[in-house]
Amino acid sequence: MRQAERAGGLNDSMGGMVQVRRSGAPGAGPGRARMAIRAAPAARAAMAAAMATPILGYLFGGQGLGAISGSAGAVFALLGVAALFVLIVTMIARGLQLILGAIGTLFAGLAVFVLLNFPSSGASVQGPILPNFWHVLNRFWIGASASDAFRSIVYFGGQGVGTDVLKLLGWLPVGIVLLALGWFKLQHGLATGRHPD
Repeated sequence: MRQAERAGGLNDSMGGMVQVRRSGAPGAGPGRARMAIRAAPAARAAMAAAMATPILGYLFGGQGLGAISGSAGAVFALLGVAALFVLIVTMIARGLQLILGAIGTLFAGLAVFVLLNFPSSGASVQGPILPNFWHVLNRFWIGASASDAFRSIVYFGGQGVGTDVLKLLGWLPVGIVLLALGWFKLQHGLATGRHPD
């Protein structure tokens, strides 16, 4: 299951990042104004990615490789946690992209969801064994919460998964605030005749 936890986290993080990239990285010239027009479709696409990525991951990793098994309830719980994780990753990354511009995608992808997320997740080594910095991040970081929730569902019949889901839900306002700030920055730039970078 360790491999399934690592693969699930990587699959879900990458699914969120691919969705952000597809939803419209800032371009040059008149294409920038189209970003505001595409806000609603991008939100719908984020929701679709949040649903499709875990399902595809499960079909490939769970059914195809036999890495994940369990009752229908456990499978739906895994898919629900993974969908929440992908949605939050997409919201945070898209918000950073809108606020910071093209560099925001790089920053979000590398710093937030790779350099901090995977070492602190505790997927390959339990949180208490991690070095101090990573151990502290493991207590609240998004990837660690998702990884712990996956572990609770698969190995322990969902015992303790509520705490992990609450930690994930705690990241939801972060995504909402970043998206709102990015949207306001974009609207201000369009109102003044330029796209804020």
